[in-house]
Amino acid sequence: MTDAEYEWYITHITHLNSSSQVRIMNGFAFLFMGNSGHARTLVTVIAVA
Repeated sequence: MTDAEYEWYITHITHLNSSSQVRIMNGFAFLFMGNSGHARTLVTVIAVA
């Protein structure tokens, strides 16, 4: 993860609950959510600006 991607993550995503995960790859953030600590469902894909 580049510094710019990490800064984007801190600014936009850190407020999510504990049953969520963000994976950043090739300039896109993939947001997964679930329940009971399992984030297995892809919710959205966001371009990291």
